[in-house]
Amino acid sequence: MKTHANIVARLALVVLISSACAMPLAAQHARRVRRGGAKKVARATKAQEANATQISFASGTSATNITFELYANVIFVEVRVNDSAPLSFIFDTGAGINVLNASRAADLRLARASVGVNAKGTGGTVAGSLATGATISLPGVSVRGQRIAVLPLQSLEPRVGRRVDGILGYDFIREFVTEIDYERKLISLHDPRTYRPALRGTVVPFDLRRGTPYVNTTIYLSNSDRVNGEFEIDTGSDSALGIYDYFVKAHGLRRRLPRVSGPQAGEGIGGETSYVEARVKSFRLGRYSIEHPVVGLSQGDNEGSGGRPEYDGTIGTEVFRRFHVVIDYTRRRLALAPNAHFREPYETDMSGIDLIAEGEDFRAFRIAGITPATPASEAGVRAGDVLTEIDGRAASSFTLDEITQMFARAGRVYALTLRRGDETLRVSIKLRRMI
Repeated sequence: MKTHANIVARLALVVLISSACAMPLAAQHARRVRRGGAKKVARATKAQEANATQISFASGTSATNITFELYANVIFVEVRVNDSAPLSFIFDTGAGINVLNASRAADLRLARASVGVNAKGTGGTVAGSLATGATISLPGVSVRGQRIAVLPLQSLEPRVGRRVDGILGYDFIREFVTEIDYERKLISLHDPRTYRPALRGTVVPFDLRRGTPYVNTTIYLSNSDRVNGEFEIDTGSDSALGIYDYFVKAHGLRRRLPRVSGPQAGEGIGGETSYVEARVKSFRLGRYSIEHPVVGLSQGDNEGSGGRPEYDGTIGTEVFRRFHVVIDYTRRRLALAPNAHFREPYETDMSGIDLIAEGEDFRAFRIAGITPATPASEAGVRAGDVLTEIDGRAASSFTLDEITQMFARAGRVYALTLRRGDETLRVSIKLRRMI
């Protein structure tokens, strides 16, 4: 059971990078992919021709059954950039461009463009550079001529609890029909020209804005109370449904929802963020009703031009992991078929602990914050405490992902050992649902 809705702000930066990095769609569509070589557009400029992408499959017209790791409720795939050693990238439909962690860029022989990149991420804006003409490879397929924004992602890693070398975004994903088997943790990449749909389920049309896909949906706050909005299809978000501050305020959602959590803290590449959580009755995704999901209500960190963001929010992996998913940018459609996890309940943190991972292996756990009126606050746990043991087992034997899931199980009791300065403390917490 995945339970990462409580860290919606941790990966929200990939939702907003596209607003600063995506090239105009007309220019993007001029660079269509053809296997074995680039299709020359008759009226393309010489610069566009030089940057045209080239796709090479190791066999046929697909790269099938590429394994991935579902960690922190997002997809991590093994990627090579310019024949590099294997790197760990997030597969993210919410990113309008590929991104490379600046700390990993030095040895990759990247050709830097003369223009800089100012990327708006959760909590603020960061500056980076743009690399062009890169080759990105996954097992069974390589794509030449890719753009990569080189940006600092190090601040994200303690919140995720592992190394984040980069992000696969629109420039890469648009070249394929992507099939994601969340149940078996496999991705397949197909040539759009030869792909023949074979998936049963529902097809949801989507549109593209600044390189990211979005759908219209209806959110049912109760049986008789509903709102409509535009929500991004975001495999880089760990949550079920994230709703931006503009939409929350415009529709008075805090007033209209019966129970809202205390403030939750997060951090994006641009700084600290804040959100609260609630439950809605349901929302629609094609012909499927997503029942009683936990939603994150952002607090003022997703504004766009004029205070309004590109979308009203995001639909993330806590929903998509319950389906077999096909994403087709060429035909602008999303195909969904429920898997064995479809009816699992939507849960969130039940401890009140905001935990981050530190150290070279991300196995040292510091408590960054405590939500008031929660099991942790009532047990006397404080921000700054270091978690050293859980039920007598060294905390370093767990990953942050594992602890996150452990702390979302109603009724479970955990004995925690904490270090506070030179003092060792032992407390017991009993987890409970707070929304």
